[in-house]
Amino acid sequence: MGAKVSRWGDIVLTTKGTVGRVTIIPTGSPEFVYSPQVCFFRVTEGARLESKYLHYWFKSS
Repeated sequence: MGAKVSRWGDIVLTTKGTVGRVTIIPTGSPEFVYSPQVCFFRVTEGARLESKYLHYWFKSS
C-alpha cells in the first residue's frame, strides 16, 4: 500500500463527483491513502519536470 500513500508534491486529480479538480499536496501535509475517486501523479527524483509545472498545466486545461 506504500505507493498509494500521499507525498509532498503529488498532483491529485478528481475522477468522480466534481471531475477535473486538481491540487498539489503541500509541504508539511500529513500522509493519507488515496481513494479510488482520485488519481495522482508523482514526479520522481531526478525527473526533468517539476510538480509545480505539472500542477499549473493540469489547471490550465
